[in-house]
Amino acid sequence: MINVIDVGLHKSPYRCELQPFQSVSALEAVWNDLESSSTTSFFQSWAWISSWLSVLPQAIKPSVLMVFDGAELVGMGLVTSNKGCAYLNETGIEGIDAVCIEHNMLLAQKGVESEVLVCAAHFLLYGNHQYAKLYVSGISQNVARLVRDFDLGGERVQVDILSQAPFYTIDLVAAVPYESQLSRNTRYQIKRSLRKYSSFGEVKLSFPQDIAEAEIFFKRMTVLHRQYWDRKGQDSGFLSEFSQRFHWDMVTKQYDTGGINLVRVMAGEHEIGYLYLLLKGGVVSVYQTGFHYEASGQFKPGLVSHYLAVLYYQNAGYKVYDLLAGKSQYKNSLSTDQGEMVWLVFSPNHLWSGFRRRVAAILAWVRLRVAA
Repeated sequence: MINVIDVGLHKSPYRCELQPFQSVSALEAVWNDLESSSTTSFFQSWAWISSWLSVLPQAIKPSVLMVFDGAELVGMGLVTSNKGCAYLNETGIEGIDAVCIEHNMLLAQKGVESEVLVCAAHFLLYGNHQYAKLYVSGISQNVARLVRDFDLGGERVQVDILSQAPFYTIDLVAAVPYESQLSRNTRYQIKRSLRKYSSFGEVKLSFPQDIAEAEIFFKRMTVLHRQYWDRKGQDSGFLSEFSQRFHWDMVTKQYDTGGINLVRVMAGEHEIGYLYLLLKGGVVSVYQTGFHYEASGQFKPGLVSHYLAVLYYQNAGYKVYDLLAGKSQYKNSLSTDQGEMVWLVFSPNHLWSGFRRRVAAILAWVRLRVAA
């Protein structure tokens, strides 16, 4: 059954549909067609979405939310239901959502992203399903501000921020050299670390030559990542059973296309670390890392690995190196720009809706009295 409702903005009518998800193959062509006219992040790309759908437990039945402008498809996303609430491209289940989606949004045509999201939220909250809330995790605060500015001219949607975190980026096309944008202390620490590592041999990046070597990189990164979090006495969502299946599915599918890069950083035969990177639209997103930490604090495996990667992808013609969300001193030290990512919840504004209905009833009564 398709649930349809018309949502009218002041100047641009939209129609929303919520369709049962049938299969990955059935959705692929439609998704890729819309993706080709969008400026989506990797997290809305078919590369991410198809792997997520492929490893979801069978008990979870997502729906495909589609937004039309007339007959033209302008937005779509995956919606799951959990305890009467809707989740965009997530499930509301901690072990599954541990994949930690960021830069989350509906896949939408360029220029209408915020408008389409608000219409979709209105549809989910006030349509036939009438979800109690809609959760959208990891959305850029700049987009969130635009979302909160929209007025549907009818039932109001309330938008609240549940939490937020900074995200850090590096401009790879700046007019000045990257090194000159770093603080004196950061430049010193990188140069000192490079000298230290050079005692083991040449410091350089390498890439897997085939999928078998990619698996070696991925597993070794996971080991180093686990060791880091074990030392801190904390859990990591990346290590969850679902996350591991999801990421390895994505690596195997995207290795040949260049959608992901696994990078090893070595000094001669001495291991420094690994980077797991997502690539789309000139943006390099650092999804995960694993570093070999030395006893001496003068070795900075994270600073060195990222510094070399930044130079490599800058030379390769990429535009942005995105360190993603999470407050961190090393991210702050390496970045040239910073933004805020927010976790939003949309809910019906029943107080406004009730007030609006009462005003409409009073005006109707007045018109009748005047006419009499």
